[in-house]
Amino acid sequence: MNPIWNGIRRFGTLEGNQYFRNLKSGYDKILQTMNVIELQNGDGLAELTISKDHVGRRNTAEGGFLTGLVDTFTSLAHLTHSNCCFQANVTADIHVSFVRDIPLGKVIQIEAKTVKCGQNLAFLECRITDKETGELCAKVRHTKYML
Repeated sequence: MNPIWNGIRRFGTLEGNQYFRNLKSGYDKILQTMNVIELQNGDGLAELTISKDHVGRRNTAEGGFLTGLVDTFTSLAHLTHSNCCFQANVTADIHVSFVRDIPLGKVIQIEAKTVKCGQNLAFLECRITDKETGELCAKVRHTKYML
């Protein structure tokens, strides 16, 4: 078992932030700017300011970035669930409904929730909202398969 997951389960937010800061490549570098507020019991709350690294030509957050962000954060929240045995898992299905654009400089909140965690499958939900207004920006359904 990876010690960082043990730390997240036991102590919550501090280790969650450390996990993101220790990531090295791809979207992981972008995720280092995420501030994990809460991470426990299969649920998580984080904030992120949309920067130039997160946007496309229209200066709004890229859908691919948001999908990767949600995939990573919901997976991390899932690992803190009491029924999770820290076994390897993969995304079986992820469905993102983009409701509105998220412009450069906007602070978003990412709220992840483990709906059900079984022996072979876990079902998660996530909402991305504008921190200032509380308006929904994206809604996600995520299914994980345990290997």
